[in-house]
Amino acid sequence: MSIEKLFKKITEENTEDSVHNEVDNAKGEYVWDWEDRFESLDDAYEEQGRGEAENLVLSNLIKQNDGEVISHDDYNKLFNLLAEYYYLNI
Repeated sequence: MSIEKLFKKITEENTEDSVHNEVDNAKGEYVWDWEDRFESLDDAYEEQGRGEAENLVLSNLIKQNDGEVISHDDYNKLFNLLAEYYYLNI
């Protein structure tokens, strides 16, 4: 499947809100001791996270929808298109 078709399929099946909710849910996996040092999980992730939650969610979206194996270059292109489309800072 072409990256254009994969992009269309992923964006039709996953709203911006659902993707951002998945990212928010994944943030806790990438911060530590945040309750004692930060006012919120988001504050902790902003300092300690390095885009890991966003990376995980986008990677999962691609893997779940990639019926055929795509090349590394196409994967990177699709990943960047999705990050831009969903307004994710990677």
